[in-house]
Amino acid sequence: MAITYYSEQATKQIDKKAFWISRFARIYPLYLFSLLLTLAVDLFMRVPILKGPLLLHVALLQAWGPKYVSSFNPPAWAVSVEIFFFLMFPFIITFFTRKTKLLIAAITGIFWFFSQVAYELLLLKVYVPSSDIMLLKLFLYSPLLHINSFIMGTAAGVFYKTDYKKPMKDHAVLWLLLVLILLVLAFQSNYHLEFHNGLLAPLFAIFLLALSLDSSKISEIMSSKPLMQLGEYSYAIYILQEPVHRFSLLVSNKIGLPPDSGMRFYFFLILLLPFSSLSYHLIERPSRDIIKRVLIRR
Repeated sequence: MAITYYSEQATKQIDKKAFWISRFARIYPLYLFSLLLTLAVDLFMRVPILKGPLLLHVALLQAWGPKYVSSFNPPAWAVSVEIFFFLMFPFIITFFTRKTKLLIAAITGIFWFFSQVAYELLLLKVYVPSSDIMLLKLFLYSPLLHINSFIMGTAAGVFYKTDYKKPMKDHAVLWLLLVLILLVLAFQSNYHLEFHNGLLAPLFAIFLLALSLDSSKISEIMSSKPLMQLGEYSYAIYILQEPVHRFSLLVSNKIGLPPDSGMRFYFFLILLLPFSSLSYHLIERPSRDIIKRVLIRR
């Protein structure tokens, strides 16, 4: 998004209404479809449906209510967080406008650092003494404790649009290798590190920036048509994984697949990929185009 909307000259302000409508059109129709599918499976399995949590999920507010954040469609918590990011994006990108790249890097790094310190302190000083699972969920899923990752990604997009990308391009593969090595070292570390709330965001930002600037065989493979198409389906795959997984379990039990068999996973995958493709072409893309055409004046 930063690549699309950032401008050093600030000659044109971002149209907030159009931006928010575009994001809503991109996210909500398929999100609502996934929620309806989850409810259908739950009703079939006679799982009680609570109206309060359901309203939170319909309104995409579940990430703000730790008690129900993982109810219905658990992966959808990230979409709830993402909606908050989209609300903040016009203000973040406007703030970055006309700032020097050094200042953007400094502000982003400082904000990320103190976000990680705050998260660790909340875990050690608040959650650990109480062992309250609701506090843990609050710290894990709160949009306020994840926005550091979004700001880091936005800053990376800003850097991509500037001359800073030129010296990196000649050594993009080295940057890729460096970040991969650092990632492996981080995961193999014996230190107690919490990765959930953006600790590795700087490494991933460098990785993605370097990958986008790479002109070697790596980028050629990553830009292949099948992988690009898979990227188009990625949101559908993510948001539909839970209802499709529940359905696959029902069918697996019905046809007698062994509980510990790897066949259950492959059966789930065989259902998920084509269903996500169909959902993209029949629901996600058409509904997005209709909403934008109706609500955004041209």
